[in-house]
Amino acid sequence: MGTTLVVEDGTVVPGVGFGAYKTAFGELVFNTAMAGYQESLTDPSYRGQVLLQTYPLIGNYGLNSSDFESASPQVRAYVVREACDLPVHRNSKETLDAFLKRFDVPGISGVDTRALTIRVRERGTLKCAATSSRTCGRSTSWSSGCSGRASLPPRGRTRRPRA
Repeated sequence: MGTTLVVEDGTVVPGVGFGAYKTAFGELVFNTAMAGYQESLTDPSYRGQVLLQTYPLIGNYGLNSSDFESASPQVRAYVVREACDLPVHRNSKETLDAFLKRFDVPGISGVDTRALTIRVRERGTLKCAATSSRTCGRSTSWSSGCSGRASLPPRGRTRRPRA
């Protein structure tokens, strides 16, 4: 099924969906590690973010809970260049697709993750939506047809400590 990544700067990236087929909103951040995608997915520091992996093949050794940083994925969505459908490792218990489906996390593959990483590095973190909806992503405007943006905290707003 087609899935689209819509970024607040107007970038619209079509791809192939895996995991849960739903819309998820978050802050687009990247990880450049060559291994450890299980740890990244379950790392509490990525809570509520849309994680972009720069390494081109993700999922090739499957998933097993002994390598998790927490009991479940912390990311809102997962963006990869290529998601492996047939992992090969003696400890593998499930595929990346099955894991994301089990925890209701959408994924998008077939994306030029390195170009997106450069965009994030140049502009800083960006709000985005990963969606399998047919209405979200038809326009290059962030405000087009995507409901649910209000669930994201505004960028740069913090509370001052009381004296």
